[in-house]
Amino acid sequence: MVGEHDTRLWTLLRHYVDKAYEESNWSDADVVAIYETSAKKGHTYCTTVLDMRTDGPRLLFMAEGEDAGCVSSFASEMPAHGAKPEQIR
Repeated sequence: MVGEHDTRLWTLLRHYVDKAYEESNWSDADVVAIYETSAKKGHTYCTTVLDMRTDGPRLLFMAEGEDAGCVSSFASEMPAHGAKPEQIR
């Protein structure tokens, strides 16, 4: 339809998603929801962290797994996005 191989399209998509993630600002996030769900059929789980104070839930962070390490990874990632773990109520 557009004359491009799907690999190139996925590469472009990943580039812009990664760029938007790197530039995202979490400084106003103080109420979050942490949700664990199955990512695929079977036992592959992921943990998502959503900002609940915006006009609709905003995805802040997603990690593979469903343990406390995912929450620790989120807390470790916060300073790179202008936020501190202490701001979450």
